[in-house]
Amino acid sequence: MYFKIILFLLFSVTVYTQELSNIELLSLEDEHLLDYFESVRHDSLKASFVASIYLQRGRERADTIMMARGFDRLAQTFSPQTNLKYADSVIDLTATSKHISYPAFGYLLKAYNYNKLDQFKKANEYSYKAYNYALEANNLSQQLYLLESFIFNKVWGNKKEALALQQKRHRLLLSELYLKKLYQATRESARDSIERYYTNKKQIHT
Repeated sequence: MYFKIILFLLFSVTVYTQELSNIELLSLEDEHLLDYFESVRHDSLKASFVASIYLQRGRERADTIMMARGFDRLAQTFSPQTNLKYADSVIDLTATSKHISYPAFGYLLKAYNYNKLDQFKKANEYSYKAYNYALEANNLSQQLYLLESFIFNKVWGNKKEALALQQKRHRLLLSELYLKKLYQATRESARDSIERYYTNKKQIHT
């Protein structure tokens, strides 16, 4: 659930209701192509085609972040085993990047897919790697998502640590900087729903 929320926040808002032909897809602008991906993500064949178009554009432009975005969509499309390979591509591409979302998002994808495989030790390992990169990039939305994941795990173990993490998350959510960083970490075409998301998030955790 939390993974779906962060994907929605960082990479989508507009949802296309109509089916588009391959020719129409090729004519879509970059941001609209990513938006369309969200409407077909349940269909691995269509979603992978859309992601591949975007990835190819990134390759043609030698744009590392575009390529990373293409690979991260592919890493959300197939079986966990296949998704992990695409997540590795995201990490390899952005290993030295100072981008606000990468390489942390690549490690998030690794953690999510290892969770799907019930390999919780590895999932936890990659979650902490993602968190460290999110701290370095000052990506507060990724930090919040990961703190929620850590809290969930601690609830079944050390409740004192879980409470400390809840307090940390609460301070982060209510900080003035959070909303500003939320905008910075979100694609321009996906910013329309940030205020609504932020309000809902505060209501859930206050």
